Amino acid sequence: DGQRTQIFLTTGLFRRVDYGLQYGLVVDYVNEDWYHNIDVVQLRGELSWKTSACHAFGFQFMAGVDDARSIGTVTDDAGATFDVDDVIVAADQYRGFYRRSFGHSGSWTSFIGGTEQEHFIVGSEVEIPLDPKWSFTASSTFFSPGDEVALEDTEAEGWNIGVGIVFRPGGCHPANRYRRPMFNVADNGSMFLFRQ
Repeated sequence: DGQRTQIFLTTGLFRRVDYGLQYGLVVDYVNEDWYHNIDVVQLRGELSWKTSACHAFGFQFMAGVDDARSIGTVTDDAGATFDVDDVIVAADQYRGFYRRSFGHSGSWTSFIGGTEQEHFIVGSEVEIPLDPKWSFTASSTFFSPGDEVALEDTEAEGWNIGVGIVFRPGGCHPANRYRRPMFNVADNGSMFLFRQ
């Protein structure tokens, strides 16, 4: 019967180029009201090499910087209540990726990586221009448990599937390609939260 509310915010700096080294760093924030009411912050960065107008290879990282502590009371199916004291953290992630650009505003990115806890991550993102100011986006990410977790323990895995529409007031004029954000706003695919 519960309702889950999440608010994601992302802000930061980046440098895009036609060829060569490009980079960026952002701060991601999430407020979640579900079983817990929490605020978590992470840093997200990218360092990539653009080999041509269409191809880029690189490295991305996500690092939790502000965890959340949640204290509350839980009632189980039998009606018994007990106190919980959880720390919610953003998983530190490290990803290698390949990005294929489509013109001035579209792209497809595939990535593979892991975490410090030996989780395995794989996923992709696509942005398809619909007209000069509007684009369609879709993404998927799978976060697999490490070797120390039994494969049937699905509580240790995570996944995210997202679709959306993006509006850019400046449109996709060729001169705007440098101002086009290098990072999407954070979501459950780039910010995996776990209880400790």
